[in-house]
Amino acid sequence: MSLTLYDLTRMQRCVLDGMFAVDEETGEVFAGAEGAEALGEALADKVDACACYLKEIEAEADAIRAEEERLAGRRRALRARAERFRDYMAICMQNARERRVETPRAVVSLRRTRAVEVYDFDALPEQFVNVKTETKPDRRAIGDAIKAGREVPGARTIERDSLSVR
Repeated sequence: MSLTLYDLTRMQRCVLDGMFAVDEETGEVFAGAEGAEALGEALADKVDACACYLKEIEAEADAIRAEEERLAGRRRALRARAERFRDYMAICMQNARERRVETPRAVVSLRRTRAVEVYDFDALPEQFVNVKTETKPDRRAIGDAIKAGREVPGARTIERDSLSVR
């Protein structure tokens, strides 16, 4: 049977509801307990094939995630190496008392910059401190309260089906 999962579940529903179903490709009629059993077997085979395909997709996604992490690690290492080499070049130019070196392929110069360094955060006056606050529901506490029988205005628990493929 080369029916889709959707077709098989629709046919199974018809048979379980006391009607009959017809495979339009073969003309086979499914009715009663025998029809439900035949469709159940076909449905199990189709679900098995779909589960294998799902596992394949998830495995590929996991492999891509692992590769992303590996590449991100390489990127961080290269950025750190570049920063160390940049510092090395700056020290060498400072020691040679050179502020600018110009070649046909590059211009390297030392620039004077200013930055604010905070060495004692606790000593800063309030006017120089930004405070970020985030307001969000504490779902765990809400769930625990509802499980304990308390009513929480504005929240409720809902049940959903979640597909598990192992």
